[in-house]
Amino acid sequence: MLYVLLMSTDADIVNVPLGGAWPAPAGRYQWAQVAPGGLNIPNGATVVVIAHGNRTEIGNAHPGTVDINAAAFLALIYSNMAVNAVPSDIYISACQGGIAEFAASVALLAQSNNIWQRTTIYGHSDPMVGPVPNPGTLAWYAIYPPGREGGARAALGGTPPPISWPATQLTAPSTDTKDYNVPAVKHYVFNETGNIMLATTQGQGAAVTPSAVALFEEVAVFFAAMTKAITTTPRPGATPPYAPTDYYTIYDYAALEGIVNGSGMFVNVNREDLQYSTKSVTVTFNIEFIEAVLGVALTDGVGAEALMSTLNAMGKQATFSYASTRTYQQIGNLLFVCEYLLGMPLVSVLYFYLDEQDVETVVTASPCIKVSATAFSMTIHKDTFMFVPPAWIREYGGDLASVAGDEAYQELIKQLQALITTVPMITGVSPSATTIAAGAQITLTGVNFGTTVGRVLIGGIPQTTTAAAWTATTVAFTAVNGMGQSVIAPIVLVTAGETTATSSYEYTLTSS
Repeated sequence: MLYVLLMSTDADIVNVPLGGAWPAPAGRYQWAQVAPGGLNIPNGATVVVIAHGNRTEIGNAHPGTVDINAAAFLALIYSNMAVNAVPSDIYISACQGGIAEFAASVALLAQSNNIWQRTTIYGHSDPMVGPVPNPGTLAWYAIYPPGREGGARAALGGTPPPISWPATQLTAPSTDTKDYNVPAVKHYVFNETGNIMLATTQGQGAAVTPSAVALFEEVAVFFAAMTKAITTTPRPGATPPYAPTDYYTIYDYAALEGIVNGSGMFVNVNREDLQYSTKSVTVTFNIEFIEAVLGVALTDGVGAEALMSTLNAMGKQATFSYASTRTYQQIGNLLFVCEYLLGMPLVSVLYFYLDEQDVETVVTASPCIKVSATAFSMTIHKDTFMFVPPAWIREYGGDLASVAGDEAYQELIKQLQALITTVPMITGVSPSATTIAAGAQITLTGVNFGTTVGRVLIGGIPQTTTAAAWTATTVAFTAVNGMGQSVIAPIVLVTAGETTATSSYEYTLTSS
């Protein structure tokens, strides 16, 4: 069936006829009908869009109330389709040239949003004169989905146009009185080893709440435990009796990686690489170096001495490791940042480390990072983490010793992973009883089920479901069991794309 959408209010567009080879349209809708959506165009329909336009947008002849870019075009067509309906073909016709490039933008945007993968979108490079060109003529450029006729890039000669995304005009804040936005002064201090930094906006000698003190003390205890764990763990390949050099140090990358990735207490919020090159390493350079690593402006070098000692220790560790193994191994360091900002305690962790090639630079230049060579270049990798201390885990997530095995905690992790990987996952079964009688109505909830009906199985027995009962996050089915006996098995959901999700529990499916 053919549907004509007029995406312009200009009379010369509203009255444009179709070429003689087009079938009689089932509907011809003007802009006032198209804009609100809800036309319920059926699945498999052919849609012809007529408007003024150019390479980046369609609408009226001049900027005004109907200016539609690729994203807005997709939204309009999508809102006018029936539920789960997909157009077979979309023809975009305009009075100016270059509409094929606009059509390619629409096609690429549809692909990136994983919709209309079977829809072919047409545009033409020459301006439209007279009736809309007949289908199948050389006037049209077909913009195919991936895998059909070489894709959109081939259809346009190799380079599709950039997609124009909707933009929001930035405006000034509602008040122009800068007195409402006053930065706070932050006081900071390092511990002697340069592994813990304390910062506060309360000023020296000001009271800190007991809960904040307890949190920061928890960080100190964790750092002590971490140090103990690392320095009492033998390196791989070491054999008893162990010499002091057989144990990890707190600068060993492998040991730090194991704790950061395995403890569940570090949540990565930022990752960046800091590149440094200089021809004359000076004290000023080293202060700037520390400031960049910290993300904190230091007024002089005095406050950075502790961290400088830590960096020097990293360099010495690299030299020591090279002397022992004759290989350049990664080194790293964790810096806990405890901040008390306007009465709110926060803990973050800066994790910076050097790759092997930069360790080689440090070793060959000097036994410390504060080098005196005439030329120096290196990259420090810096990760910033939100730190979830053991006290919080004990209070909000159960006993610390059970975090790794806590079902609710692991279930949350799996759900978040499913959102990233797009793998389907069943998160709930309603009703919640573990026995399902034949004929019962069951609803599954979860993520990534897809919008096309798939299959539901219990013990290999197909359950009854319909397209209307199948959405991306819920699937309803009627329990079926023709085995004549009870079956104990998990519920398995198979999407239209043949990926599967299995319930966390087994259910007893009775025959009556």
